[in-house]
Amino acid sequence: QISEVLTHTGFVYSNLGEYNTAVEKLNEAMEISKEGGDKNGVAGAYNNLGIVYQDAGRLEKAKEYFDNSLQAYVELGDQLNEISALNNIGIVYFHLSDYSKAAEYHVKGLERSLKIEDKDSEAHCLLNLGNDLLRIGMQEESMSNYEKALEIAQSLNSPELIWKTIAGMAENNEMRGEFEKAVELNDTALKFLDGIRSTLKDDKLKASFIAA
Repeated sequence: QISEVLTHTGFVYSNLGEYNTAVEKLNEAMEISKEGGDKNGVAGAYNNLGIVYQDAGRLEKAKEYFDNSLQAYVELGDQLNEISALNNIGIVYFHLSDYSKAAEYHVKGLERSLKIEDKDSEAHCLLNLGNDLLRIGMQEESMSNYEKALEIAQSLNSPELIWKTIAGMAENNEMRGEFEKAVELNDTALKFLDGIRSTLKDDKLKASFIAA
């Protein structure tokens, strides 16, 4: 499908830092989806444009596209992607340093993930919420979310979720003055991260992963 090829090409340009060309390709993919009446494709294009604008540091523009993506997925009744959009909007607010608003969206995502009993989404929402609460200063609540996220990540055998959660727990301990525990957790997180990197054989994929 042409729109899929354009989308893939768009992300390649984004990984190269050529954001204007990436946006151009993703807009082309969106137009094809609109012309074909592909509502799923349009919703996905909104989300993909949000990702590229976020990578480019244009957070307000990213939020605009994630908002459009959320609305589209709600209209489609696509709950799984609705959760993804809620998470993405929350992350934009996190990067804008509006941690309370970020937490609001991640709580919504968590509620929906529990409703549809999707463990992967639940773990991502818990991780993001842990990050939000840590910045707000709610350290105990933050750690509780990290612990729940880690338990699910381990049950799913998801190295990426595991290292991100452990890194969050390390930061939590550091902020509480538990420096030895923080160092220990950081070492563990790095081992998982190194394991992920070693599985990415393609150098371009490695460069893309590390840059993110």
